[in-house]
Amino acid sequence: MIRINLVGQRKKPRLRLGSGGESGGEKNVAIGAAFLAAAAAATFLLVHRPLAADVAEIKTETAKLDKQKKKLEAETKDLKVLRSEKEADEERWESISRLDEARAVPAWMLWELSNLLTRGRQPQPTAARTEELKTNLNRPWQEGWDAKHVWLISFREKNGGFTLEGGAQSDSDATQLALRMQASMFFVGISPKGGGEVSDRDTGLSYYRFTITGRVRY
Repeated sequence: MIRINLVGQRKKPRLRLGSGGESGGEKNVAIGAAFLAAAAAATFLLVHRPLAADVAEIKTETAKLDKQKKKLEAETKDLKVLRSEKEADEERWESISRLDEARAVPAWMLWELSNLLTRGRQPQPTAARTEELKTNLNRPWQEGWDAKHVWLISFREKNGGFTLEGGAQSDSDATQLALRMQASMFFVGISPKGGGEVSDRDTGLSYYRFTITGRVRY
């Protein structure tokens, strides 16, 4: 049996639109989006921008420090080499000084003494006197002094100590010899003992008799 429903179906009510043509849900979405945009803008202005400025400042300072570091490295790149060369020079000078001291045997001491009694010759100075003469060119002894104005009468040495007796035309000539002996690496503790005018027994000529004491560097 066939039934036919002639009662009309109820129509679903339509949603009313607002005066702006938007529903209430769409309004809420728009408001939320606007709030998020405002929050993002505030975060950018209050947080991100200051942090970005700090990062940029740190990068600038880091670049500046790197530049200074490279400059210092360039200026000191040869420092180790120079230090090594200086230490090597000091070792060589010490070796030379030890060799010079070892040369002070009796034969070399007599050779130096004859050297001091030769016109135009200079004493072989100690290392300390050599360094002194680099800055002070005023030697204590007189240049051009004629060593013929001095002669030896006797030279006695025992256990490194010696006594030199000699004659000179004047006391200044004896002083010149003493100054040269003081500068020499072969003698230490030079001490002129003074003297006085004496007459030669054979010729009757007067001369200055002097004595110098000290030690030989053996």
